[in-house]
Amino acid sequence: KPASQTARNERFMEGWYHRLTLPEENISFAFIFSIDDPRISQTNFCKSAENQDNTSQLSLVAAQVMGPNDEYIIQSDRDHTKFWAWEHSQGFGCTFEWNVTEDEREVE
Repeated sequence: KPASQTARNERFMEGWYHRLTLPEENISFAFIFSIDDPRISQTNFCKSAENQDNTSQLSLVAAQVMGPNDEYIIQSDRDHTKFWAWEHSQGFGCTFEWNVTEDEREVE
């Protein structure tokens, strides 16, 4: 059905996969961006003290990198508004905040 007719409480997930291969090194990397339930209504979910807004506790944006030797890095956030995309050209991503630890502050 058209997006305009999709109920706001139906689950939704979309993801994008990009592969980068370095033939000289014989290695590949995969970059995966995904967004889950960005605007789902709370109608069918229980509201909790931590989640008083109208978003699903299932909302998630994620950026994943898979590298050689089964290396894997993932960053995710429940705030779907951190996901961005360009309207008129190819470009998308997710803006995450860096939480500096006390040890890192001492180095600065």
